[in-house]
Amino acid sequence: MNEESGNNNLKIVLVGEAGVGKTSIITQFIDNYFEEDLQASTGASFSAKNLVFDNGEKLRVEIWDTAGQERYRSLSKIFFQNSGAVVFVFDITRKSSFEEIKSYWIKQVKESVSDNIIKVLAANKYDLFDREEVDEEEARKFADENNSLFFLTSAKSSVGINELFIGISKKFMGWDEKVELIKNDNNDIESNDADKNFNINYREGTISLNKESNKNINEEHKGGCC
Repeated sequence: MNEESGNNNLKIVLVGEAGVGKTSIITQFIDNYFEEDLQASTGASFSAKNLVFDNGEKLRVEIWDTAGQERYRSLSKIFFQNSGAVVFVFDITRKSSFEEIKSYWIKQVKESVSDNIIKVLAANKYDLFDREEVDEEEARKFADENNSLFFLTSAKSSVGINELFIGISKKFMGWDEKVELIKNDNNDIESNDADKNFNINYREGTISLNKESNKNINEEHKGGCC
């Protein structure tokens, strides 16, 4: 377990080019919801979910969504502090978003945090696999070379979303067993401003997980955008 984030708290930061679906991934996980035309994030938003495992252990997952626009990049290093995991998100239909991970974001993380941080590469918009510009094998190779977990995700169809955050949580907790999401309760909390330059939005919910089995939902989905 990564002690820098505390025994019962895991801070996860999502980074990547604007429009790759970071906000949609978080919204799908927190609220089981997808919005077709989300506006690009400005600054950062913060969401939290309490994970409850069948062995009685609990883990609070704090998820930070950072803006991908270049003018907000200087803020990202602030959010890396005390993070247990960072998720590099790219759009499989946009080669430039993958190249930005390789040329910029991976270097920023390596320069800003310790080697103990959990690194994850998320190939998003998998529902548009017929329009992909990034070869899955190439992406998996890059993940392996950078000691990162790899997930195919689609915020619209929900493919791989639970697996992404559960996989990170398992690694953080030091578990090899598979887990299954069996409950998803959510309670919205009033948003608040944390800085005059951007808004921090806060939401929280509770889910329960079962270590005994894991559903494989990596099915082919067509249509959709995120």
